Amino acid sequence: RGFRLYAINPKQADRFRDRHSAAGSKDDDKDAFVISDALRTDLHKFQKLVAPSPEQLLMRAASRRETDLQDDLLRLTNRLWQEVSGFAPEILRIASVAQEPFMWDLIELAADPAKAQKLRTAQVATVLKRYGKRKYVAAEICAVLKAERFQLIPGAMEAVLRNLAALLPQIRVVHAQWQQALADLTELVEAGDQ
Repeated sequence: RGFRLYAINPKQADRFRDRHSAAGSKDDDKDAFVISDALRTDLHKFQKLVAPSPEQLLMRAASRRETDLQDDLLRLTNRLWQEVSGFAPEILRIASVAQEPFMWDLIELAADPAKAQKLRTAQVATVLKRYGKRKYVAAEICAVLKAERFQLIPGAMEAVLRNLAALLPQIRVVHAQWQQALADLTELVEAGDQ
């Protein structure tokens, strides 16, 4: 609407209030007078606010979205790691982080102990090839996935499998959204550099 806006630090307002009253008492009417008088007499002491450009607004929103999604992904993958460590900690030795998409596929293939025993090296090799993981040996990973596991009390394994069935799709969706947010942010940064 054409108004000029200035940022006023609360400590500045306190100091200007001291000019008008030594008591230091706060009063909304007095504060309004003190601040308007300070703007009239000491305008050079205040920083004029400038509306951000559309590019800045887009950049801030994209940056916030990317950070929020990264935090969500970390929270979900930490939950995944906790679930897996409760029944098969040896699986966690395959990769050092739970944010590796190939690990989600391997966990999905081998979380159920009955399915893990039927797992073939070719299935593991397919997952590794899909994600370009050349440093891993499919036969070794297959052996880890088939290894002896903790014996859980009746019903616990079924509960874990249900948790994983709910958690893995969430992780994949948030990961895809995070990747898109990162691409959007990169695009905005590159456009701003030109």
